[in-house]
Amino acid sequence: MSASLRTRDGSASVVDAILASEKAASRYVPIDMEGALAWARDNTMNLKGIRRPLDRINARRVELSLPPFKITESVNRIPRPTNPTSAPKAAPARPLVSSEDDLLKRILTHHGTLTGLVTPQIAEWLLKLNTGNRPIARRAIERFCKILSDGAWVNTGEPVIVSHEGVLNDGQHRLTAILTSGIAAELDVRFGIPREAFHATGTGATRTAGHVLSIEGYSHTSCQASIARLLIHYDKGQMGNRSHVESGEILKVVDTDAFVCKIAAKIQRSKFRPTRTGSFGFVLAIAARTAPIERVLEFADLAASGLARDESEPTYRLHTRLCGAAMTKDRINISPIDVAILTVKAWNAWIRGDAMPPLRVLETERTSAGFPKVDMWRERQLLAA
Repeated sequence: MSASLRTRDGSASVVDAILASEKAASRYVPIDMEGALAWARDNTMNLKGIRRPLDRINARRVELSLPPFKITESVNRIPRPTNPTSAPKAAPARPLVSSEDDLLKRILTHHGTLTGLVTPQIAEWLLKLNTGNRPIARRAIERFCKILSDGAWVNTGEPVIVSHEGVLNDGQHRLTAILTSGIAAELDVRFGIPREAFHATGTGATRTAGHVLSIEGYSHTSCQASIARLLIHYDKGQMGNRSHVESGEILKVVDTDAFVCKIAAKIQRSKFRPTRTGSFGFVLAIAARTAPIERVLEFADLAASGLARDESEPTYRLHTRLCGAAMTKDRINISPIDVAILTVKAWNAWIRGDAMPPLRVLETERTSAGFPKVDMWRERQLLAA
């Protein structure tokens, strides 16, 4: 190392050494020939017929005030995309502990987080520590069991918490689901937390599907989440007995169905409040699967405005039915599922061109089996022809 890279007492200056190294390296960029040619293609350089392509490439880089390339065989500073399918798979997680005694040893000596595979046996050991927790919520257990059975389990980093006193502070629903389903899952388990921290555990705000969509950059997120959730229930035939839908499922629907975004933006601009709901929008989204979107939005405009040609038109009937319910103080007669049923009936009559009497909802239509189907546009057009 030169004297200029030493301090007054003669010791080497690491900072100066790094700066000198970077200055020397800035004179050129080490790369292999494949990488240099890739750069040329990315910058639309035509090298066909050129005998010394590197000279032409470096001349172009000098014009752009970039350091020239230096061909090496081992260094390439321009990353090239790799095939994700060829990437090595992560090694399977090891069991969190080897025995119940090992678990007790962790509780007494470990202060931190361990990641490992929680088998049904390990879950049973951990649940023996569940001596002071809130009552079990069966719906939460069913939800986690379904995620496990579908192979959709993801270790989110939210840990199961075991206090230093040997009491389970958090995680009883996940552990019970593992024990109930008999399916192991990778989890983070936090040891060493004092028992008194239990009263502050799990008190944060729940992240809704609307929050997830907002994080992903979508607008009108609550409406889009409601529409997507109802689409999932409709496709599963669960309109009368709707189960929990994971935020990931809702995000997937919004990502893949462009009409959800378009319809949510449309109905949220409406001044007629009853048509600004997910129950109304989801029927439009179903209709848009087979009908031209322009016709679907026309139906939405007519239902929101009530500006139909006569009082027997389905859109006018829908508008007056929703308007009458919105004006009453007791809104129990116009539940979200009722709005969806009325909208389906009005849409089906509208695409047939039929006049219709005042809209009614039958009790049987509020069930999964009796919920009316949205007529397909193409089938109705063929029948009309």
